[in-house]
Amino acid sequence: MGGARGMFRWAACQLDTLGKCCNRAMLRKSLATLPRTLDQTYDRILSTISEEYSVYAMRILQWLTFSARPLSVAEIAEVVAIDGSRDPAFDRDEVLEDPLEALNICSSLVTIATSEADETSIIALAHYSVQEYLVSDRISKAVQHARGRMSLCDNNRLSEVPD
Repeated sequence: MGGARGMFRWAACQLDTLGKCCNRAMLRKSLATLPRTLDQTYDRILSTISEEYSVYAMRILQWLTFSARPLSVAEIAEVVAIDGSRDPAFDRDEVLEDPLEALNICSSLVTIATSEADETSIIALAHYSVQEYLVSDRISKAVQHARGRMSLCDNNRLSEVPD
């Protein structure tokens, strides 16, 4: 981010949001409420993840944030089915039918890429600033604005992958 201080990343996220507008009224409203900072942008992205997908988003983001290696699209489809608080931890019924749905669930926070090692498709955090944000104390602001929904993070941050 250095010299640009995240401005290119900020602009990319804003364009993603504006691209979802289907009419002029929505476009005007989005333009009037654009976040001013990258943290505010990430806050908004997290707060707009629907309640039904928030658990899956949390699992995807935790695994991508703390994985020692890139995760394939197929692996991400299965990550959403792992919950360390239940026994058994893996529920095959929760595996994403369309693995690319992870891109919709996590919006601008993730991207699809091709692994240089073996040329397979991977899903990765969209930018290193996403990881910095997710493990920081700054994420607590997004959680506070989640309007009482199940939070995306335990203890107001994505501190570790569940057991």
